[in-house]
Amino acid sequence: MNSVKRLLWWLIASSKGGLNRRKILHLLRDMPLNTHQIAREMNVDYSTVQHHLGVLKKNGLITTTGEKYGAVFFLSPAMEEHWNDLLEIEKRIGKKNLNKKNNGDKDE
Repeated sequence: MNSVKRLLWWLIASSKGGLNRRKILHLLRDMPLNTHQIAREMNVDYSTVQHHLGVLKKNGLITTTGEKYGAVFFLSPAMEEHWNDLLEIEKRIGKKNLNKKNNGDKDE
């Protein structure tokens, strides 16, 4: 198993905040967004989205352009390359709740 896939298992499938991180990754695959736009799409608190974006960025799954409030987030090249690994993990754990709104867990 490659290191990105292990990281995805940990961040997406093995932690309480995994569902929100999955949602964020799917949103960013569709189009680059800022924190406010993601919070609105997911119907969760801005600070919750900030937390999850920080986790994803720290682990190299997303990148950003711009600063502070106007920063726009994108999938990282590594995440784009390993998108099928995410889909495989989702298939194994079940895609249930991916479209569910208002799960504001900040926990890792």
